[in-house]
Amino acid sequence: MPESESLNLDRTRRWQPVLQAVGNGANADELTILARRCLIRTLQAVQKQIPFKALLNAACNNPDALPDLIRACKQGRDYARLFQRVADKGASREEVLVAYQREVCSNFLNQIHNQIACRRAFEESPEKIRERLDGVREALDGDYRRISKNLAADPEWKISMPRGSRRSRAEEAQELLGQSLLAGCMS
Repeated sequence: MPESESLNLDRTRRWQPVLQAVGNGANADELTILARRCLIRTLQAVQKQIPFKALLNAACNNPDALPDLIRACKQGRDYARLFQRVADKGASREEVLVAYQREVCSNFLNQIHNQIACRRAFEESPEKIRERLDGVREALDGDYRRISKNLAADPEWKISMPRGSRRSRAEEAQELLGQSLLAGCMS
């Protein structure tokens, strides 16, 4: 059985490439590519672990039903609770889904900021790190809207990368190699 999804950066390997890239001084465009991939993979995993459709419906129409739905979640409870944070009775499904994705990303990007700001205090100010991460948040807005539109129409829609942003396995492997400790030994 897959491990339960967590909003804790230290327990979520999926967001570690973003943490590493921020620590290495990557620009907002590079970070956006990584964060987009992390967001999509996170949502794909969450969709499998929580009653996404029921939580979405309750967040839009009956927020009082959310506590019972959340308690029933055996896995992914952190993500189910996010629906409580963004619940807005009468809001459209798209509005709730955009807010949900923003919460997911803000959660991780804030944790990344806090960890990196301490490590890079002498190289880069916390404000500069925040600016880069704010650039990522802004750049992901189109992704939030695209995903929300599709999920609002079909909560079981298979979330995927936007067309034209898929890279070859060789490109992905090269990027991972560049991030590994072995990269220095092989060059």
